Amino acid sequence: MFKAEHIFVIFALIFGLIFVFITPPFQSVDENFHFLRAYGIASGDFIAEKQDTSVGTYMPASLGNFIGEYNYLIKNINAKVSLKTLKESAKLKLNPEDKTFLSYPNTALYSPVSYIVPSSVIFAAKFVKLPPLFMLYSARIFDLLIYVLLGYCALKFIPIFKQCVFLILLMPMNLSLGASVSSDAALIPISVLFFALLVKLYQNKQDINYKYCIMLTLFSLFFALTKQYIFMSFFVLLLPMKLNKKIIILLISIFAACLWSCVVKNLYIPLSDLANPIAQLKFILSNPLMYLFILVMTTIAKAFRLIVTSIGVLGWQDTRLDIITYITYPLLILITALNGEKFLQKADAVKMFLLTIFSYCVIVTLIYLSWTSPKAFVVTGLNGKYFTPILLPFLVSVTQFLKCEIKIKPVFIYGYSFLILFSAVISVLMRFYNIFPNLYYQI
Repeated sequence: MFKAEHIFVIFALIFGLIFVFITPPFQSVDENFHFLRAYGIASGDFIAEKQDTSVGTYMPASLGNFIGEYNYLIKNINAKVSLKTLKESAKLKLNPEDKTFLSYPNTALYSPVSYIVPSSVIFAAKFVKLPPLFMLYSARIFDLLIYVLLGYCALKFIPIFKQCVFLILLMPMNLSLGASVSSDAALIPISVLFFALLVKLYQNKQDINYKYCIMLTLFSLFFALTKQYIFMSFFVLLLPMKLNKKIIILLISIFAACLWSCVVKNLYIPLSDLANPIAQLKFILSNPLMYLFILVMTTIAKAFRLIVTSIGVLGWQDTRLDIITYITYPLLILITALNGEKFLQKADAVKMFLLTIFSYCVIVTLIYLSWTSPKAFVVTGLNGKYFTPILLPFLVSVTQFLKCEIKIKPVFIYGYSFLILFSAVISVLMRFYNIFPNLYYQI
């Protein structure tokens, strides 16, 4: 019998590498800004600088030209890329002496911890003088390799819910992000690995030694310094360990998050002309019940969008999969979660559920402050991938109180995953390349 972690490695490498090369440059969400941030870190610019209404750093003008060559593809579903364009990009030289100021306002707020892998690869690529196109592909490949390694460790660690974890890691959205230059390439597998470790330690029912305490602290530091996901650290409270150890881990992560926030506080610029963070915050504090109503309305109104964008709307959120995928994939994940072992005490299951709801509200609130116009009744800018780090604890906590009599053999899960990923590859090819000129395709 093949083990889930081995099948995962095979599928993730095969389809991940396909995504690496068939996805045109910078056609994953914000990949242009993530790449610039990683390049800046590789050049020693760990903290960006602010110029008027722009935030970024000085770097080779060729990078701006390289990115600009593919802007025409963004959310233009009729636009295609040719091999000729890619070949021309391969000839583009870096010319590091010719510099200009390039802006990346959103990713400038992320700490260098988020980009350890791509910035290290870009640093090495600069040393051997690789052209920008090969820098991008090299960073994508190593991001994918780390995604596969961390996913393998998560499946190896977690004693239960393996099929559910397998499906989450191989969701087309997650794998495509893992095969891109993005902070999500590390965040998603690390969040799954973190929770897999929590499950393993919880089941041991023994006080946790210092080796695991150090691991938990490192995880918490990563979350504190990556996209403000510090709330993930609070799941440590559920573990059977001494209270002083839990408090130390949380204090270290809170201190790290506060420190980095102080460092970059002057770099923030509004990401939307509609948003007014100060006015939004005042509205929340003065109208808590109304804001609670907004959260509920947003959840109801955006439920299908959150599911669809979690499973996979690839490219720059302009390449959808088929409707059958969006219906069957979440159902299969739910069934595999329901078939998982009921290992949590009821009180801990309730605590885990409340922590996931709290985490969900924090993420939505941050988006509300950044993207939504004052007093709007529905939060705009939501994307399912923002909630992937809390998907597994949410499913586990909910299914501790439910039962499912539907048993699914692992071979069916593997076959289904293969077909979905194959279908996703076809969707990307049809979206970006004119390989079926006589086949009408429209999102």
